[in-house]
Amino acid sequence: MSITKIMSSLIVSLLLSSGVVVAADLDKGLKAYGSGDYKTALDEWASLAEQGNAFAQYNLGVMYNNGKGVTRNYEAAVEWYTLAADQGNAMSQYNLGVMYHNGRGVEQNYNSAVKWYTQAAEQGDAMAQYHLGVMHEHGRGIKQNHKAALSWYTKAGKRGHGKAQYGLGSMYKRGVGVETDYIQAYIWFCLAAQNGYTHNSEYKEIVAKNMTSAEIYKAQDMASRCLDSGYQDC
Repeated sequence: MSITKIMSSLIVSLLLSSGVVVAADLDKGLKAYGSGDYKTALDEWASLAEQGNAFAQYNLGVMYNNGKGVTRNYEAAVEWYTLAADQGNAMSQYNLGVMYHNGRGVEQNYNSAVKWYTQAAEQGDAMAQYHLGVMHEHGRGIKQNHKAALSWYTKAGKRGHGKAQYGLGSMYKRGVGVETDYIQAYIWFCLAAQNGYTHNSEYKEIVAKNMTSAEIYKAQDMASRCLDSGYQDC
Protein backbone atom coordinates (compact mmCIF):
# COMPACT_ATOMS: atom_id res chain seq x y z
CA MET A 1 0.00 0.00 0.00
CA SER A 2 1.37 3.44 -0.89
CA ILE A 3 2.36 6.01 1.78
CA THR A 4 -0.40 8.31 0.46
CA LYS A 5 -3.09 5.66 0.95
CA ILE A 6 -1.76 4.81 4.42
CA MET A 7 -1.86 8.46 5.46
CA SER A 8 -5.35 8.91 3.99
CA SER A 9 -6.64 5.89 5.90
CA LEU A 10 -5.04 7.15 9.11
CA ILE A 11 -6.62 10.59 8.75
CA VAL A 12 -10.06 9.07 8.11
CA SER A 13 -9.67 6.79 11.14
CA LEU A 14 -8.69 9.70 13.35
CA LEU A 15 -11.63 11.77 12.17
CA LEU A 16 -14.06 8.92 12.74
CA SER A 17 -12.67 8.10 16.18
CA SER A 18 -12.75 11.80 17.08
CA GLY A 19 -16.40 11.95 16.10
CA VAL A 20 -17.19 8.92 18.24
CA VAL A 21 -15.44 10.47 21.25
CA VAL A 22 -17.30 13.78 20.81
CA ALA A 23 -20.64 11.96 20.54
CA ALA A 24 -19.83 9.93 23.65
CA ASP A 25 -18.93 13.04 25.63
CA LEU A 26 -22.10 14.81 24.48
CA ASP A 27 -24.18 11.78 25.43
CA LYS A 28 -22.50 11.51 28.82
CA GLY A 29 -23.30 15.17 29.43
CA LEU A 30 -26.93 14.68 28.40
CA LYS A 31 -27.36 11.70 30.75
CA ALA A 32 -25.77 13.63 33.59
CA TYR A 33 -27.96 16.68 32.94
CA GLY A 34 -31.06 14.50 32.81
CA SER A 35 -30.24 12.97 36.19
CA GLY A 36 -29.57 16.37 37.76
CA ASP A 37 -25.78 15.96 37.85
CA TYR A 38 -25.14 19.39 36.41
CA LYS A 39 -21.47 19.52 37.42
CA THR A 40 -20.64 16.48 35.29
CA ALA A 41 -22.70 17.85 32.42
CA LEU A 42 -20.85 21.15 32.64
CA ASP A 43 -17.47 19.39 32.71
CA GLU A 44 -18.33 17.28 29.66
CA TRP A 45 -19.73 20.11 27.58
CA ALA A 46 -17.36 22.95 28.52
CA SER A 47 -14.29 21.49 26.79
CA LEU A 48 -16.29 20.56 23.70
CA ALA A 49 -17.82 24.03 23.57
CA GLU A 50 -14.39 25.62 23.79
CA GLN A 51 -13.36 23.43 20.85
CA GLY A 52 -16.24 24.86 18.83
CA ASN A 53 -18.90 22.13 19.10
CA ALA A 54 -22.18 23.91 18.40
CA PHE A 55 -24.39 21.49 20.33
CA ALA A 56 -22.20 21.78 23.42
CA GLN A 57 -22.22 25.56 23.07
CA TYR A 58 -26.02 25.50 22.91
CA ASN A 59 -26.15 23.29 26.01
CA LEU A 60 -23.91 25.67 27.95
CA GLY A 61 -26.18 28.52 26.88
CA VAL A 62 -29.15 26.65 28.32
CA MET A 63 -27.31 25.99 31.59
CA TYR A 64 -26.40 29.66 32.04
CA ASN A 65 -29.88 30.73 30.93
CA ASN A 66 -31.58 28.52 33.51
CA GLY A 67 -28.95 28.59 36.26
CA LYS A 68 -28.35 24.83 36.17
CA GLY A 69 -24.97 23.93 37.67
CA VAL A 70 -23.86 27.55 37.35
CA THR A 71 -25.02 30.91 38.61
CA ARG A 72 -27.67 32.19 36.23
CA ASN A 73 -25.97 34.55 33.80
CA TYR A 74 -27.97 35.80 30.83
CA GLU A 75 -24.95 37.53 29.30
CA ALA A 76 -22.99 34.27 29.29
CA ALA A 77 -26.01 32.46 27.85
CA VAL A 78 -26.15 34.96 25.00
CA GLU A 79 -22.44 34.49 24.31
CA TRP A 80 -22.74 30.72 24.02
CA TYR A 81 -25.98 30.88 22.04
CA THR A 82 -24.35 33.30 19.62
CA LEU A 83 -21.37 31.02 19.01
CA ALA A 84 -23.68 28.10 18.27
CA ALA A 85 -26.16 30.20 16.28
CA ASP A 86 -23.39 31.46 14.02
CA GLN A 87 -22.72 27.81 13.17
CA GLY A 88 -26.34 27.31 12.16
CA ASN A 89 -27.69 25.69 15.32
CA ALA A 90 -31.45 26.34 15.05
CA MET A 91 -32.20 25.92 18.76
CA SER A 92 -29.59 28.53 19.62
CA GLN A 93 -30.92 30.84 16.93
CA TYR A 94 -34.40 30.59 18.40
CA ASN A 95 -33.20 31.09 21.98
CA LEU A 96 -31.10 34.04 20.90
CA GLY A 97 -34.21 35.53 19.30
CA VAL A 98 -36.01 35.16 22.63
CA MET A 99 -33.15 36.87 24.47
CA TYR A 100 -33.25 39.87 22.13
CA HIS A 101 -37.06 39.86 22.20
CA ASN A 102 -37.17 40.04 26.00
CA GLY A 103 -33.98 42.01 26.59
CA ARG A 104 -32.24 39.32 28.63
CA GLY A 105 -28.46 39.46 28.59
CA VAL A 106 -28.64 42.03 25.81
CA GLU A 107 -30.48 45.27 25.17
CA GLN A 108 -33.98 44.57 23.89
CA ASN A 109 -33.90 44.69 20.10
CA TYR A 110 -36.86 43.49 18.05
CA ASN A 111 -34.88 43.74 14.80
CA SER A 112 -32.27 41.32 16.11
CA ALA A 113 -35.01 39.06 17.49
CA VAL A 114 -36.59 38.88 14.03
CA LYS A 115 -33.20 38.14 12.47
CA TRP A 116 -32.59 35.12 14.68
CA TYR A 117 -36.20 33.91 14.64
CA THR A 118 -36.06 33.98 10.86
CA GLN A 119 -32.90 31.90 10.67
CA ALA A 120 -34.34 29.29 13.02
CA ALA A 121 -37.77 29.35 11.36
CA GLU A 122 -36.27 28.73 7.94
CA GLN A 123 -34.73 25.57 9.38
CA GLY A 124 -38.17 24.38 10.46
CA ASP A 125 -38.15 25.32 14.15
CA ALA A 126 -41.85 25.56 15.09
CA MET A 127 -41.33 27.85 18.08
CA ALA A 128 -39.37 30.28 15.92
CA GLN A 129 -42.01 30.10 13.20
CA TYR A 130 -44.72 30.96 15.73
CA HIS A 131 -42.78 33.87 17.21
CA LEU A 132 -41.93 35.16 13.76
CA GLY A 133 -45.65 35.09 12.99
CA VAL A 134 -46.27 37.18 16.12
CA MET A 135 -43.65 39.71 15.06
CA HIS A 136 -45.18 40.03 11.60
CA GLU A 137 -48.72 40.27 12.96
CA HIS A 138 -47.90 43.08 15.38
CA GLY A 139 -45.15 44.81 13.39
CA ARG A 140 -42.38 44.32 15.92
CA GLY A 141 -38.89 44.53 14.46
CA ILE A 142 -40.34 44.25 10.98
CA LYS A 143 -43.05 45.92 8.93
CA GLN A 144 -46.50 44.64 9.85
CA ASN A 145 -47.54 41.97 7.36
CA HIS A 146 -50.62 39.91 8.14
CA LYS A 147 -50.16 37.57 5.17
CA ALA A 148 -46.64 36.75 6.32
CA ALA A 149 -47.97 36.21 9.86
CA LEU A 150 -50.58 33.81 8.51
CA SER A 151 -47.91 31.94 6.55
CA TRP A 152 -45.62 31.48 9.55
CA TYR A 153 -48.50 30.52 11.84
CA THR A 154 -49.52 27.92 9.26
CA LYS A 155 -46.02 26.43 9.12
CA ALA A 156 -45.85 26.22 12.91
CA GLY A 157 -49.47 25.05 13.17
CA LYS A 158 -48.75 22.14 10.83
CA ARG A 159 -45.96 21.15 13.18
CA GLY A 160 -48.43 20.87 16.05
CA HIS A 161 -47.76 24.21 17.75
CA GLY A 162 -50.90 24.97 19.77
CA LYS A 163 -50.45 28.74 20.06
CA ALA A 164 -49.80 29.04 16.33
CA GLN A 165 -52.97 27.04 15.67
CA TYR A 166 -54.87 29.41 17.93
CA GLY A 167 -53.33 32.35 16.05
CA LEU A 168 -54.53 30.87 12.78
CA GLY A 169 -58.03 30.38 14.15
CA SER A 170 -58.08 33.97 15.33
CA MET A 171 -56.94 35.33 11.97
CA TYR A 172 -59.53 33.31 10.06
CA LYS A 173 -62.20 34.39 12.56
CA ARG A 174 -61.34 38.09 12.24
CA GLY A 175 -60.52 38.04 8.54
CA VAL A 176 -57.02 39.41 9.11
CA GLY A 177 -54.53 38.57 6.36
CA VAL A 178 -57.15 36.31 4.84
CA GLU A 179 -60.88 36.33 4.11
CA THR A 180 -63.08 35.47 7.09
CA ASP A 181 -63.61 31.72 7.11
CA TYR A 182 -65.46 30.31 10.12
CA ILE A 183 -64.89 26.70 9.07
CA GLN A 184 -61.11 27.20 8.96
CA ALA A 185 -61.25 29.16 12.22
CA TYR A 186 -63.17 26.33 13.91
CA ILE A 187 -60.72 23.72 12.54
CA TRP A 188 -57.66 25.48 13.93
CA PHE A 189 -59.33 26.23 17.26
CA CYS A 190 -60.15 22.51 17.56
CA LEU A 191 -56.55 21.55 16.76
CA ALA A 192 -55.21 24.07 19.27
CA ALA A 193 -57.39 22.52 21.97
CA GLN A 194 -56.14 19.05 21.00
CA ASN A 195 -52.61 20.31 21.59
CA GLY A 196 -53.42 21.62 25.05
CA TYR A 197 -54.07 25.26 24.21
CA THR A 198 -57.53 25.73 25.73
CA HIS A 199 -57.45 29.54 25.88
CA ASN A 200 -59.48 29.53 22.68
CA SER A 201 -62.55 27.64 23.96
CA GLU A 202 -64.79 30.70 24.14
CA TYR A 203 -63.74 31.84 20.67
CA LYS A 204 -64.61 28.47 19.20
CA GLU A 205 -68.10 28.82 20.65
CA ILE A 206 -68.42 32.35 19.23
CA VAL A 207 -67.42 31.04 15.80
CA ALA A 208 -69.86 28.14 16.12
CA LYS A 209 -72.76 30.58 16.58
CA ASN A 210 -72.05 31.84 13.04
CA MET A 211 -72.05 28.33 11.56
CA THR A 212 -74.73 25.84 10.57
CA SER A 213 -74.79 22.36 12.10
CA ALA A 214 -73.55 20.97 8.79
CA GLU A 215 -70.61 23.38 8.77
CA ILE A 216 -69.67 22.48 12.34
CA TYR A 217 -69.77 18.77 11.46
CA LYS A 218 -67.64 19.41 8.38
CA ALA A 219 -65.09 21.42 10.39
CA GLN A 220 -64.86 18.73 13.08
CA ASP A 221 -64.34 16.06 10.44
CA MET A 222 -61.67 18.12 8.67
CA ALA A 223 -59.88 18.74 11.98
CA SER A 224 -59.87 15.01 12.73
CA ARG A 225 -58.49 14.17 9.29
CA CYS A 226 -55.84 16.84 9.65
CA LEU A 227 -54.73 15.47 13.02
CA ASP A 228 -54.84 11.81 11.93
CA SER A 229 -52.72 12.59 8.86
CA GLY A 230 -50.02 14.28 10.91
CA TYR A 231 -51.08 17.66 9.46
CA GLN A 232 -50.58 16.47 5.88
CA ASP A 233 -54.30 16.70 5.04
CA CYS A 234 -55.29 20.10 6.40
